[in-house]
Amino acid sequence: MTSAAHRPVTLLPATAPPLALPVRPAPRRPADLRLSQAVHAELAPAVPGLRRSFVELWRPDAELADRYRRYLRAQHLLAAASAPLQERAAERCAEAGVGAGAREAWAPGLAAYYLRRAERERDRAGHLLADLAAAGGPALLPVVPPLVPPAVPELIMTQYRLIEQGHPVALLGALLVLADSAPALGLAGYLARLTGLPTAGFHTLREHADLAGDHLAELERELDAPPLTDRQRAEVTDGALRAAGLLARLFRDLAGGGRAQR
Repeated sequence: MTSAAHRPVTLLPATAPPLALPVRPAPRRPADLRLSQAVHAELAPAVPGLRRSFVELWRPDAELADRYRRYLRAQHLLAAASAPLQERAAERCAEAGVGAGAREAWAPGLAAYYLRRAERERDRAGHLLADLAAAGGPALLPVVPPLVPPAVPELIMTQYRLIEQGHPVALLGALLVLADSAPALGLAGYLARLTGLPTAGFHTLREHADLAGDHLAELERELDAPPLTDRQRAEVTDGALRAAGLLARLFRDLAGGGRAQR
């Protein structure tokens, strides 16, 4: 079960599309914060921009169905690319632990977590394709530049660089941003009503919202468990901040037309 700190806020569809942004107590002094809390505090200035770009993406107009299909394409690409990324992070956990001894006895557990997530992302990528087909999009997606929002490969490649040049624990920062930006429970129904698209086209969006709190809580446990060095903590925060900027840009690109992606 998730705590009140992990419970998403659902904006009323009558005023704006639902968006999950967790309500958190005011940060305590930095020395008192767990790493997950410290990263959330660092991300706080980025939250309004993420919210604005996400709400703009779901503005109710004649283009909404097209934007939803573009969103599904982008989410599929992210899920398909993040599975091998997390598998590589698991490999790097083993490499980083060589010679570290007891100092990184937690690395195998983190590697196992990345592998579990990679399997989930592969399943999610397939479900997103099925949703896209149900929503009137192509069943297969050619991966060519006009169909790929630039923020998608930048987001993935930035995380590859961080785990290759630093410690693979840094990937948890980006994963925290993605988990923290999950859709709220009412979004799937809201979009189905406004677009008139079949409910089968919203299966993954609805499931994502249903499981968001549990996945976020699981991720925060992984983030807070290991005794990280100051450098590793800084790498996690850096990964989170980079991911937040690119995710907001992705939402803005999808909201702003993305006409070449249709």
